[in-house]
Amino acid sequence: MKSDDFGLEDLPALCRLVNWAGMLEPRVLLSSATLPPALIKTLFDAYQSGREHFNQAQFGDHQNNAVMCAWVDEFSSVTKEISDKESYLEQHKAYVDKRITKLQKQQQVLRKGQLVPIEFEQGNTVYQQVANTIYTNVFKLHAKHHSQSPCGKKVSLGVVRMANINPMVATAKALFATAAMPEHEVFYCVYHSQYPLALRSYKETRLDNILSRHDENTLWEQPEIKQALKTSKANNLIFVVLGTSVVEVGRDHDYDWAIAEPSSMRSLIQLAGRIQRHRQQTPSDSNLYVLEQNIRALNGENSAYCKPGFESRALPLSDHNLKNLLSTELDNISAISRIVGSRIYGE
Repeated sequence: MKSDDFGLEDLPALCRLVNWAGMLEPRVLLSSATLPPALIKTLFDAYQSGREHFNQAQFGDHQNNAVMCAWVDEFSSVTKEISDKESYLEQHKAYVDKRITKLQKQQQVLRKGQLVPIEFEQGNTVYQQVANTIYTNVFKLHAKHHSQSPCGKKVSLGVVRMANINPMVATAKALFATAAMPEHEVFYCVYHSQYPLALRSYKETRLDNILSRHDENTLWEQPEIKQALKTSKANNLIFVVLGTSVVEVGRDHDYDWAIAEPSSMRSLIQLAGRIQRHRQQTPSDSNLYVLEQNIRALNGENSAYCKPGFESRALPLSDHNLKNLLSTELDNISAISRIVGSRIYGE
């Protein structure tokens, strides 16, 4: 189960699925770097409950309600037989504490974030304001985070992640209508979940190839990149993927930089994981820019960080400007704030 993009509203369905798996005996793998303890405990409880029915049907009175559990990350693996959710949560916490200690010892900071204010201009719509802000910062990020092609041109690959499809399309249209800066050429790829499956599959295949950057030299052999280097007269080529949450969930992509319309800290952590994913090169400056407000907040909606996001009428945020909600969370972006279950920015 790839659990990066599940919210609280998905929990009943997830628990039913995991409970059913327990009744039928299949194993369950929770694959995510950002699962909070509360969700972990609930899913274990659902699985064990289903497993009890399986044991009763198979073994009658000779039942063993213990479940063999395993934790695996890039540092180590642990297996243990556990019989109740309290013991499970205790073992999970012990494993997470060790993981956090190792993460904090890593000196390499690969993802640095910073907030960027929205550029307001009289007479512009919200979408045009957001587009202007993105436009300005695309060139700033390209100047700081690019690669030199064999022919001497500067190339960067970035992603702009929006919260919802319709606002993204409106923002994309405004960007398309804006000419690039002198000596620059921008190539846009719009990517979201509502494309026809054949077209979405084609886009994903091309993005998977281009953004697999374990060997940087393979980038220059990609057809789209080769064609742009050959035909463009500009010395700076910027390739931008404009997408929704599909760009951050389960995609093994490596971008140079990213711009995010905020929705939750979970989403920012997931997006940050696509920056320097393969090359692991320490940046000299921020490579993730986060808009201070999202489109819902700019439109004056009472619950702005929702659909996606965790804000609701029952649990409203005190402010919708991230400069008043975040402190140092963007300085070194990692999964720590999620796996310890802290309540940061709508979590």
